[in-house]
Amino acid sequence: MSAKTLGRWLFGLMLSLAAGGLAQAEAAPGPDFQILSAHVYKRNLVYYLDARAETRFDDKLRDALNNGVSLLLIYDVRVSRPGAWWWFDDTVATLSQRYRLRYHPLSRRYLVDNINTGVSYSYARLSDALNMIDRVQGFPVLDQSLMPKSGAVVTDVRLRVDTADFPLPLRVRAFFNTAWHPSSPWYRCDFR
Repeated sequence: MSAKTLGRWLFGLMLSLAAGGLAQAEAAPGPDFQILSAHVYKRNLVYYLDARAETRFDDKLRDALNNGVSLLLIYDVRVSRPGAWWWFDDTVATLSQRYRLRYHPLSRRYLVDNINTGVSYSYARLSDALNMIDRVQGFPVLDQSLMPKSGAVVTDVRLRVDTADFPLPLRVRAFFNTAWHPSSPWYRCDFR
C-alpha cells in the first residue's frame, strides 16, 4: 500500500468515525448535568461556596464506569468582577473541586475520591455516589484579603467530566462525541 493510499484510507476512517459519533449523539439523549443552586457566604474572613447539582448519566457513561473506566468530575469555579473591562470580566480567581468516580467490581461498590482533600467514600449504588458528588458544601473560594476593594463580584460554577483521564482510545472517541464529556452551563451567583 502506497503512502498516498494509506493517507486516504486513514482520512476516510477518521471521517467515518466522526460521522458515526455525530449520528450516535443525535440518536440517543445524552447525559445531563445541571447546577440547581449555588451561593457564596463569608465566615471568619474566608468566602465559601455551597452548590447543588443534578447529574444524570446516559448508558454510555454508565457502561464505561461499570467496565473499569474511572470518571473525573470537576466543579469549575470562577470568581470575577463583571464588565470591569467593557465587555470582558476581570477574573479574580479560578479554582476547581475534583472528584474521581470509579467502580470496584470485586466489592460491587462505587468509590468517590475527593481529589482536593484525599478523602474517599464508598457506595453500594451509583445514585448514592452521584448524590454525594451533587452537593458541594463549605468549599473555600476566596480569602477576604484578595477581594477587590470596589465593584460587584460574582461566582460562576459549572460541573463537567474531564476526558483527559480517559484511556487513549476512549479519549479519541470522546473528542468526536460530546456525550462522553458532558458539562453543565455556567451558573452565576453573587457574593453575599
